[in-house]
Amino acid sequence: MENLKDNFITYLRAVKNVSPHTLRAYGSDLDQFLEYWQKRGAGNLALADHRFFRRYLSHLQALNYSRSTLSRKLTSLRRFFNYLEMEGVISTNLLSSLSSPRKEKRLPIFLKLEEMLQLLDSPFYKTLLGCRDRALLEVLYATGMRVGELVALDLSHLDLERKEIRIMAKGRRERILFLNQRAVQALKDYLSTSRMELMRRERTKARTTEALFLNRNGSRLSSRGVRYVVAKYVRRIHLIKKVSPHSIRHSFATHL
Repeated sequence: MENLKDNFITYLRAVKNVSPHTLRAYGSDLDQFLEYWQKRGAGNLALADHRFFRRYLSHLQALNYSRSTLSRKLTSLRRFFNYLEMEGVISTNLLSSLSSPRKEKRLPIFLKLEEMLQLLDSPFYKTLLGCRDRALLEVLYATGMRVGELVALDLSHLDLERKEIRIMAKGRRERILFLNQRAVQALKDYLSTSRMELMRRERTKARTTEALFLNRNGSRLSSRGVRYVVAKYVRRIHLIKKVSPHSIRHSFATHL
């Protein structure tokens, strides 16, 4: 069964272009399900019926997960069993007819225009990482792209003359996003100074020549690194709101 899970995760990564963050969540959800399944000595997954899935959902609800977490866990299972059906391991995905818990309605967190401008101006752009961080924040806000799309950017995806940036969106769809003048200038400053210095810090033999945004060691910046950067400057300007990179995406959509 562990092989089935590993094959599913590989399929999502290679074919569906699912982000590393989502893959980790799916892996954790499936580990939890498979442990529950095996403890009950249920055997072949093809034997799972509606009654078993309802018992498992009741088990999760007893653990006091939020409705949004329950919904995500059920989505993970649905996709897994869709994959098993596609591979011929099971004949029918019974989860397709099992309804998800209703999600709590939460208003998305976004920044007012003046707060957003304050955040964009907060990095000390004359420092090595400050210059990078300013470019990173400007690109996030100018395009509204996701964190996974940002960290996957390579130099070849940029066309600063046209003020364009090419990304690989969900489902391996290529999209062209447009940069404003602030983002273009911040990128030019970063590429001509900070990035070159960060490149020299690369410790591995296979130098990261293509990644647009680099960490302090000269390697490709991770999604976790982006979240750290955003949190750092939110603290610097003393914002009380719980702001994440996704909040910048909502701010982009709100300020259009």
